[in-house]
Amino acid sequence: MLGASLLLAGGCNKKADNTMNYKAAINDYYQAHPACLWSQTKKFPVQAATSDDAKTQGYDALTDAGLLTRTTGEKKVLIIASKQVNNYDISEKGRVARPGAAS
Repeated sequence: MLGASLLLAGGCNKKADNTMNYKAAINDYYQAHPACLWSQTKKFPVQAATSDDAKTQGYDALTDAGLLTRTTGEKKVLIIASKQVNNYDISEKGRVARPGAAS
């Protein structure tokens, strides 16, 4: 019993709780377990209705990270009606960061 508790205690990571360690742990996790925002390939520029959070949340997350740019606009739905949309395109930072991009 004592040996098992020593084995478990010896296997713990004793790094300090700080932002850099959290960032490193998250980056290490996603490097080993990549996650996709969408199941389908997206071609940019792309447009999404501002009224549908489910459709804009992936784009907004990439915009917050600086990988996309966002502009707002209006899209005609009928002759007299229109709806608000966001236009998303790859930013300069996103072009450099995308897989397969030239250095």
